[in-house]
Amino acid sequence: MLRIIHVDDLACAGTGPFYRSTIAGIRRRFKFGAWRCGSLEFLGTAVKQDAVSKAVTVSQRSYAETVRPLRFDPPQSIRSKITALQ
Repeated sequence: MLRIIHVDDLACAGTGPFYRSTIAGIRRRFKFGAWRCGSLEFLGTAVKQDAVSKAVTVSQRSYAETVRPLRFDPPQSIRSKITALQ
């Protein structure tokens, strides 16, 4: 059983009686705004569980495509020290 908790978000994956009873208890105890199975986005991460094999695939491709290079121009006083260390 896999459980990921972030603030007020929960993602879980698993199979079998222990998983089913644990999830049933969690759902009785806490109110959920949405409950999705199979494929979903969690914290900007695409999560997909294969219906047959139950394998879980996690991808941040969409997020990675939005990341831009960080450009940093250090002050001259630091630049000379960096060059000396290289």
